[in-house]
Amino acid sequence: MHPKRGVRLPVGVTQPNVPGAPRIVTVGDATAYKAIQSGRIPLEPGEVLGPPPQFDKFGKLLPESHVEGLGAAHAQEVYGATGGEIGTVPQQCQSCAEMMTGSGWTHTNPKKPR
Repeated sequence: MHPKRGVRLPVGVTQPNVPGAPRIVTVGDATAYKAIQSGRIPLEPGEVLGPPPQFDKFGKLLPESHVEGLGAAHAQEVYGATGGEIGTVPQQCQSCAEMMTGSGWTHTNPKKPR
């Protein structure tokens, strides 16, 4: 939870199924992205920053910029991954769960069915 705004900051860590490929860190917040990109918030060894999130004209995160999708797309485009593991905070949303079904990607902390 962001201490000042009281909102959750979406963060994803993607491990592609390609030997030697780094973990890809993705965030759903432009300020956090810039802080990581500038080095103010350092990544761990073996991690790289994924692509920046995209927002609509009202500032809402676009569905294709959910951290799961950003990480998986980047892993495929840059490393040729066909799957792997993704973990997120908060837990996976329903639309991302549907998109990942049968995709080769495993969400390590999926949202539990109600």
